[in-house]
Amino acid sequence: MKKNLLAFLTAILFATFSFAATPDVVLKSFAAKYPTATGAVWTGVQANYNVDFKMGGQVMKGLFASTGTWMNTEFSVAASSLPAAVVASGQKVLNGGVIIGSFKVDDAIQGQYFRVVLKAANGVEKTGKIKASGEILV
Repeated sequence: MKKNLLAFLTAILFATFSFAATPDVVLKSFAAKYPTATGAVWTGVQANYNVDFKMGGQVMKGLFASTGTWMNTEFSVAASSLPAAVVASGQKVLNGGVIIGSFKVDDAIQGQYFRVVLKAANGVEKTGKIKASGEILV
């Protein structure tokens, strides 16, 4: 009984702390950028705050600075929907690797790009940032 009560109180404390730890300026910035978002779950402390949320039926991830400045947002996309130039650039990096994960990213500094996770024939995985034009970002 004591263990259950302790676990319950710990869960409540953690949930309260997680929500309270996200500064109002960050919450307001998120609400302004994504007014139709639902189910926001925040993690992070001090410098950056991550948020998982849904919008338009899509599960998304966002990143905000503690000042409320939006940094980036990403969501999963099917490898089959990637632009041909992205696939070609990714395969050049690994000499014919297989795409095992792909995400569309909107970034405050680098603009829009795709984050592609590739697996080489030897099992080595690499992640690359590739613009729709095929340009590989560093």
